[in-house]
Amino acid sequence: MFIRIILLLCFVALSCATIPFLPSPVKRSVNFTHTEECGVAHPGIARIVGGDRSSLDKWPWLVSLRSFPNKIFCGGSILTSRHVLTSAHCMKPFRNLLFLTFVVAGEKVSSSGNGRTFSMPTFTRNTKRAPFYADVVVVLLSGDLAFDTATSPVCLPPPDWVPTTGQAVTVIGWGRMWENGLSAWFLREVTVNIIEGSKCKEVFEKDWTTGMICAGAPGKDACQGDSGGPLLLKTEDGTWVLVGLVSFGMGCAREDIPGVYLNIAPFLDFVNASLLLT
Repeated sequence: MFIRIILLLCFVALSCATIPFLPSPVKRSVNFTHTEECGVAHPGIARIVGGDRSSLDKWPWLVSLRSFPNKIFCGGSILTSRHVLTSAHCMKPFRNLLFLTFVVAGEKVSSSGNGRTFSMPTFTRNTKRAPFYADVVVVLLSGDLAFDTATSPVCLPPPDWVPTTGQAVTVIGWGRMWENGLSAWFLREVTVNIIEGSKCKEVFEKDWTTGMICAGAPGKDACQGDSGGPLLLKTEDGTWVLVGLVSFGMGCAREDIPGVYLNIAPFLDFVNASLLLT
């Protein structure tokens, strides 16, 4: 009975927590060098709406962020053996309740589990406070990931990268398969196109800023539960680059309503500085 009461209090706190973010972690000497390769996808099963079933065998940098007991609430991308990049709004409800969260990485992970599990001892966030403007955090894992063909880092874009209208980009996640619908049991992927930012500014008004990417396609979109997941651009040499994070939208795959993604490039200084914290 005592354990049940403690768990109930935890879930109540999760719903209405207003405690400030945890302080920045302490620096120590750690080697965060990437492996020689990043962003290398592998053949796989060919908030995602209008997409196809996929596999973590294909996207080895993808992780799922889960809350007790085993619910996927967001996606994330591996940067180093100890760091995962995700959206700030994913972590906000858990800012003082990280003991209820964990990261699952590794091959053949469905929404039911498997893979390798790590707790989240802390995270750092950008200090900008405009709505969704700095929707990015770096999560520090409690242990080191062992890189192999099923688990490896994603590449980051150059600091001068800018989205080009019409570019094809890929979104992956375990989110809902239609607006207010069921969450995907298996990983899904969808290809959308970058849209001129003025379209999102017209739709989202003050919530839209130049630090974001506007993207969509008819009947295709990210949806609830895909937040924090990667927006990926394939380069000419076949390498995948993490150019954005699923951030926010209006419904899912509504006609003429694109999705909004955080643009990683303007925040690279913050991301790189966060990799030195442990």
